[in-house]
Amino acid sequence: INKNTVVLFVATIGSTITSSIDDFRKIKEILNQKNILNYIHLDAALDGAFIPLIEEYNLCSDFDSINISGHKFIGSPVPSGILLINKKYVSSTFIEYINNDDITLGGSRNGLSPILLYNNIKDMGSRKGILDKYKSCLEKANIFITKIHQNNIKAWKNEKAITIVLEDIHNNIFNKWHMPKYKNLATLTCLPKFSEEMLDNLIYDIKNPLSIKESDFKQVAVDLEPI
Repeated sequence: INKNTVVLFVATIGSTITSSIDDFRKIKEILNQKNILNYIHLDAALDGAFIPLIEEYNLCSDFDSINISGHKFIGSPVPSGILLINKKYVSSTFIEYINNDDITLGGSRNGLSPILLYNNIKDMGSRKGILDKYKSCLEKANIFITKIHQNNIKAWKNEKAITIVLEDIHNNIFNKWHMPKYKNLATLTCLPKFSEEMLDNLIYDIKNPLSIKESDFKQVAVDLEPI
């Protein structure tokens, strides 16, 4: 690496398909040992709502910024996100007609999303509520993967993840069940609405993929609508 350059490293904290977590502290340690200027950003999305609450994450020392989805685990009714960043990287422009500095991304000043997100977090019970929801989802994920294994279906999950990774699922399954997929992998996210009855129906279809009829598609799509 050219020591006259700055390394911008984007680490994943809970990837979409496998919920994998990059060892961003080790990356920063290596770059610092080599005296290479660096900026570490954590793309946390879904898992960022709870992983920093069960592990020690230190903004401005372990990493420089992190983004978290507001509409995924937290459940804000509109797509939104949270960006936390080291203050030294934030620049502002004074806006005369609001008599204040503008430090928002792209000049956007949407006041509704923060209010909805704040209300969701408060309604969940703040930190304790988020942790309780995470523990419930994690327990469900551990129970569900055991049941999947009992049915001789190839699946695995990372220890702290609430997502289950399925391998080599028949293509017919994706016509009926709308799961994220990549190559031979598919993901089940064990959120509250994912019931054991849904899991049983999915297991049956995985074991009998040729029995899926076109008339099944619309009904399951309706059943899977988020709440």
